Amino acid sequence: MKVSRRKFSSAFKAQVAVDAIKEAKWVNYLQKEKIGISMDGKGRALDNVFIERFWRTLKQDYVYMHPATDGTELFKGLRTFIHYYNNKKTHQGIERKRPIDLYQQAA
Repeated sequence: MKVSRRKFSSAFKAQVAVDAIKEAKWVNYLQKEKIGISMDGKGRALDNVFIERFWRTLKQDYVYMHPATDGTELFKGLRTFIHYYNNKKTHQGIERKRPIDLYQQAA
């Protein structure tokens, strides 16, 4: 099978350059505000594992189980679920403790 090599269009190259500049500005802003950037340096999936687990739980335990009829209902329901998730629900990964308890210990 022969693979053809296509040249990137100049519009694509320009967009990549614009995106790189935006990213650099964002990183500079975070550094100026002394906000840590959580990355393992290789851009692997491990960088996002915790938030990906949270989104999975949010979707499986709330969104799919309680379909909202409008944006307001969804917003209120998500707010209630996230409060439950952080303040009432125990988590296996932290020895069946609640996140709020660990947060208060560290604060």
